[in-house]
Amino acid sequence: MNWLRTLRKQLLVSAEPALGPLPAYTTEFPDRLEPAGPGFGGQAGSVAELTNLPSVVEPQTEPAHVWVVDDDEAVLALLKSLFAREGYTVKTSSTLIEALEDMPDIACSALIVLDFNIPGGNGLDVLRELRTRSGAPVVMVSNIRRPELVAQAFELGADDFIEKPFDPRSLVVRARRLIE
Repeated sequence: MNWLRTLRKQLLVSAEPALGPLPAYTTEFPDRLEPAGPGFGGQAGSVAELTNLPSVVEPQTEPAHVWVVDDDEAVLALLKSLFAREGYTVKTSSTLIEALEDMPDIACSALIVLDFNIPGGNGLDVLRELRTRSGAPVVMVSNIRRPELVAQAFELGADDFIEKPFDPRSLVVRARRLIE
């Protein structure tokens, strides 16, 4: 019952500037709010009716962006296709230089899939720079099985690590979990 009173107070306080002073309500029944005092005609409204205020948060109309960095063109094509089929917009880079050039756009991504091995450097270089600009989730993928590199990736801010070869469906499920 206390949670309902607290919620009611928060809703009334946040709605008052837009709607003007609102009548006081009693919370005798947890699923109904009834007007208190004379002059309200005894009309009761459900909690849903009374909290059905316009949202101040705009619904997301654009699909989430996924950025994939990998030197293998087949992997890029596969992941681009899979994420696009899931409704995401996909940007790809295949070298360290491309990744660094695309860095301003990357900050807006909902997820980054990043390979350890990329021409011109490694994924850790990209991850290090990325973490100065974005908090987007990062999934590292690699055929390198050196525990110290995996640990370093996590220390630099990677959110997940998947060994190659990987099941593409598993990667998409993990990515969806990180995006939501």
